[in-house]
Amino acid sequence: MKVTDQRDPEEPLWDPRKITHDVWRRIGVDPATLSSNIAGFTHLHGFKRYGGHDTLRTYAVDVWSQVSTVGDFERGEARAEFVPVTIAGRQGLRYRPTSDRTGDQCHLIFPSPQGSYSITVTRLDSRSPVVPCDRVVEVAKIVVPWLPD
Repeated sequence: MKVTDQRDPEEPLWDPRKITHDVWRRIGVDPATLSSNIAGFTHLHGFKRYGGHDTLRTYAVDVWSQVSTVGDFERGEARAEFVPVTIAGRQGLRYRPTSDRTGDQCHLIFPSPQGSYSITVTRLDSRSPVVPCDRVVEVAKIVVPWLPD
């Protein structure tokens, strides 16, 4: 990553925990499952995450705020197909991570003053008819208005 792509590390990241439990219920996530841990850590510099899963454990939803820019993700996922999207008036990109060999994940990424915001959906039950790229757009229609400019 080039130094010019990094944001001010002292600028505070928006915290996805500001999304209310009512909003999580609207998107189908059980608030009792919400966690902000990242790979087992309670804090990881440059990243904030909040997410959980539905009651039946068919899919998980995560909302991220990070210092990494949209360009950082495009370079890091160079083999992924990035599709432009506009949701709730905000322009972003939809992509499936290159590490997802089963089609169980779909991500949306939007630029932010601090770097970027991501909304991810992961199908947890392979028998579930939930299509991650359809579900992430449904979720984003509810979550994107909560993302600061």
